[in-house]
Amino acid sequence: MPCFQGLLPVGGQAGKRAINEQDISGVECVNMERKTQDISINLPMHSQMAPVILGAVENYARVCGMDKADIFKLVLAVEEIFTYLSDTSLPGEIMLLQCRYFTYCLQVDFIFPLRSLNLRAFNLTTKVSVDNEPLMEEMGLLIASRSVEKLYFSRIYPDKLCLSMVKEKTYPEVILQPLADLSPALQTIIRPAEPEEIKEFCQNLLQRIAESQYPSFFNYPGKVIDMLAGDEYSILLAFDEKDHVVGGICWTGSQDRTVECFGPYVFNDNEATALALMDECLVHIGRSNVPGIISRYAENALLASYFEKLGSTSVYKVGEMTSRKDAYYRQINEDSGSRVWAHPDIEGFLQEFYQGLFLPREIRLVLSQGEELNQESVFTTEFDRGREQVTIRPLVFGEDAEHNLTQHINSLQKEKLFNIFLEMDLGKAWQPSLTPYLLSSGFKPCLLLPYAGDGDLLIFQFEAGDAL
Repeated sequence: MPCFQGLLPVGGQAGKRAINEQDISGVECVNMERKTQDISINLPMHSQMAPVILGAVENYARVCGMDKADIFKLVLAVEEIFTYLSDTSLPGEIMLLQCRYFTYCLQVDFIFPLRSLNLRAFNLTTKVSVDNEPLMEEMGLLIASRSVEKLYFSRIYPDKLCLSMVKEKTYPEVILQPLADLSPALQTIIRPAEPEEIKEFCQNLLQRIAESQYPSFFNYPGKVIDMLAGDEYSILLAFDEKDHVVGGICWTGSQDRTVECFGPYVFNDNEATALALMDECLVHIGRSNVPGIISRYAENALLASYFEKLGSTSVYKVGEMTSRKDAYYRQINEDSGSRVWAHPDIEGFLQEFYQGLFLPREIRLVLSQGEELNQESVFTTEFDRGREQVTIRPLVFGEDAEHNLTQHINSLQKEKLFNIFLEMDLGKAWQPSLTPYLLSSGFKPCLLLPYAGDGDLLIFQFEAGDAL
């Protein structure tokens, strides 16, 4: 019989105070309590158990407030993956299914015994032919990967594999409205915001700040509000004496991973507001054990004075000159050092980076010793079409990596997506083996994000060049 378990969520706190230029400590950010419990189901990996899983996921998604269209896509993906896993399972194998609700999305984890799986259907470039019977058997994986926003694997030592899928709710885009005239405030108040004030912040952001300086989820105010309620994101807003929103800063991250911040954004050209927002963000983050904070979006002189430059990326737009965007990092707590894996082709790049930021790292080289490789590589892709951007993440390293990457690039460019990135986790020893194939395919290392994955994340960008 399947076993159900509930995990009780933990809510946040909120506080309130006014600040002057010299008094900017002690503000608590808004963090709304999650509404549902997570569920876990232990059950045999047998196709006859499919109705149990599908019924549980469908009902759970309905309780979480998903609409019918999103529930349909989620249940379809769950069905296809469970069918594939059960068809390839061994007698007596047990799987743990977990559903976790984050207010704006729902995550489903399949945790099952580690074994050989052919995951080629997850590649963006996979094409199904009715004449290809082996691939037709894996068509469910292809359907599943196209039905959800994220799908990725992780290893649970010593002998478990976790396949995770994330389905986001569908939200309406913001309807732009006339803005109030703003002037430099005599006093800035930083306090938790009501949902309508968060919508006002999004209105200001979209109409007063360049599109390249904020992530695309701010185009959906309802999504932003739910993301804050899901405990993954936090926000501080600044108000003037007339209670107009004059700025804000948002961030996301866990207790032991690097935090990413968005902002500070200021709508009344008041440098003191930006300073207050940044300081309050650092005070709040400093209470935790996070190693540091990164900023990859906002561009202002304040960031250059508070942070160390990580590097820069190119911003490609059809018909426009290519521009550059800087990324920044600030260490919050002492870095005791860690081990990273690297291919000799990027050893020099990493040494220069770590020395420049005084980050203690032991670089261990990954070298081929003639061992047999998988024939086929597998990559997953995450799209941000609002920014004409895509991020590729490796799932499996194989001999066809260079050819597979080239196919991905050609496919993406046909869709007019030229801002192509690949994330390499230096905490996973197998991923740096991709380095020669990346370099020969036109990718170059551009950013390194400390403690942003299992280890540091090295970001490669495809140099589009004359493709535009």
